[in-house]
Amino acid sequence: MRNERPSRAAALAGVGTVIVTVIGAAIVLLVLFMKQAPTDASYPTAPIAPTRQPTCDELFRISTPVDESPVPPADGVLMRGNACPDALVWVFTYTTADHSFRRFNDRPLQVTDGHWQVQAKPIGTSGTPGVRYILVAMTVSVDCSHQLERATRPGPLPSSCPALGSSSTRTVTVVSL
Repeated sequence: MRNERPSRAAALAGVGTVIVTVIGAAIVLLVLFMKQAPTDASYPTAPIAPTRQPTCDELFRISTPVDESPVPPADGVLMRGNACPDALVWVFTYTTADHSFRRFNDRPLQVTDGHWQVQAKPIGTSGTPGVRYILVAMTVSVDCSHQLERATRPGPLPSSCPALGSSSTRTVTVVSL
């Protein structure tokens, strides 16, 4: 007579069938779940932060010359920079001894495609090598610009103009050859 008890091989085969069935069911459930998940942007997403446009004060700068550039006094230096298209840009040398400014331009510089330039000359006097000069570029109000146009000699800035060190001014130091 045959033993009615299942063999060990048959028991392992039964357990294997159960495992395969459970794994198969898990795969079916996963596929059904994935079909129900949204596939377009209709579900909430993190908002995209808007890009902030830089302010005119942030755009305003002196590109050349760089600090401590050597400069022949008679020839001066070509100053270049960036500013907003409607900016009124003026360029000066600043004398720390008497806090006076000497302008290089007779009217506001033209800003073209966000760029300005001026030949700043003369800077200092020949025969004094190694002297440091502070070049100042500034964006000014219409009132300040009109007062600068009427100025006839070096001196302090009109009270309507920005103070040295304000967000409307940029400086670079050059050294005479």
